[in-house]
Amino acid sequence: MMKNLFDRLGLFTLYTSSLAGKYVVGISTADGFGANKVATELTGIVSGMFGHGYVTGILGAMRSGKRIEDKPKALQRARELGFKLVADIERRRRYPFQALFPRMMTVLIVRRFILRNILDNREDRMKAVYENLVARGVIRPVTKAGDLREKLASN
Repeated sequence: MMKNLFDRLGLFTLYTSSLAGKYVVGISTADGFGANKVATELTGIVSGMFGHGYVTGILGAMRSGKRIEDKPKALQRARELGFKLVADIERRRRYPFQALFPRMMTVLIVRRFILRNILDNREDRMKAVYENLVARGVIRPVTKAGDLREKLASN
C-alpha cells in the first residue's frame, strides 16, 4: 500500500520538487528477495525538476518468514541508519555527487520540456503542480501569453 502511494505521488513530487532539501532513508522488508530494490525505489522520490533531496541510506531487510522483531541485525542496522539520518540533518550534510548524472540531464535538457508542459497545462491537468510551484516561489505566475514565451526563453 505504501509503495502504491509513493508511485502515485511520484510525478507530482518529481514535478514540484516538494522534497528538495529534505533527507530521506529507504526502508523495506520482504519475505524473500527484493527488499533492497524497493528501499532504493522509495528514495527515488527525492529527485525533482527544480531541486533534489538527500538520501542518507537504504535498508532492505529479508524477514524469511520471521517477524522483523526477531531479526536483531536488521533492527540494529535500522537504528544505525536512524542515527545517521539525524546526524545528516544536524550537520546539513550535502551529497553533491549523489545522482549527479540524472541531475545534470534534468537541468540541461529535461526541465525545459517539463516546465513547458506545466505552463501549457496550468489551467487543467497540471493545475495543482503549477499552483504548488507558484505558491512556493519556484516559478513566477504567468499572467498573459507573452509571459509564457518569455518564461520559457529564460529557462
